[in-house]
Parts: sequence; C-alpha cells; structure tokens
Amino acid sequence: MNINAVSACWSAYTYEEALQKIHQGYLSLDPERTVRLRIIEPDGVAKITIKGSGNGVSRPEFEYTIPLHDAKEMMSLTLTDLAKTRYCYQYLGHTLEIDVFHGRHKGLILVEIELESEHERIDLPSWIGEEVTHLSQYSNAALSQK
Repeated sequence: MNINAVSACWSAYTYEEALQKIHQGYLSLDPERTVRLRIIEPDGVAKITIKGSGNGVSRPEFEYTIPLHDAKEMMSLTLTDLAKTRYCYQYLGHTLEIDVFHGRHKGLILVEIELESEHERIDLPSWIGEEVTHLSQYSNAALSQK
C-alpha cells in the first residue's frame, strides 16, 4: 500500500529510526518487466530488482544484491533516475517506509506499508494522507520519468 503523506508531523516519528539515502535508476521501464538499479548509502549496498506485471497491488518481484562498483558503472546505463531519503518506522507490527524525495520531486513524501495480504486493514497514523497505490503516476518508475 502506498500513501501520500500530507502532514509534516511524520518527522517526529523518525528521529531514532533508520535512514537511507537512495539513488535509483531504471534499466527498463517496460510495465511488463521493470528493472531497477539501487544504490543505498550509508550502507554501501547495491541492488538490482526485476518487477513483473501483476494483479491489484501485488506483483512478482526479484531483488538481488550486486557489487557496489558494478552498480556505480551500471548507473550510467539507466534510462531515468531519482533520489530520495528513506526513513523506517515500526507501527502496529508493520514497517512504514517513508520516502522523502529530492531534486525535481522535492516536497513529495510517500509512505509504503507491506501488508500480509491485499485484504488486510490497518489503522493508520493521523498524519497519513490518501492512498495512492492504484495511481500509476506515484510509482517510482513513473516519477523517475518526470
């Protein structure tokens, strides 16, 4: 579930939580098979992810760690890219991934919550805005093209 966070109050929840600087680029933007390259700092970790098309909010996803040096070289091959800072917050047994976008998307904040199933319901914090899971313009692949 992706949600557009509309209140600045979320930042009070993140002070002691993990944060990651993420630079990601796309080697393929085909909706049937998106291929994402991601470099995560300060961890110095690089990952490549292949996402297939799916039904509803779930879709097949395969993610692999790759050598950082290779990822840095491969980043020059990407079609598009974006940068964000990710904060992780534990809430009612779930992890909220709060992405604060930079550059041309400065001001955009999206929250992702991994649920056990598409039918699971959760009471969300008051600072969370509208659900945007089904709005394709909020996917990272789409945002990287704008």
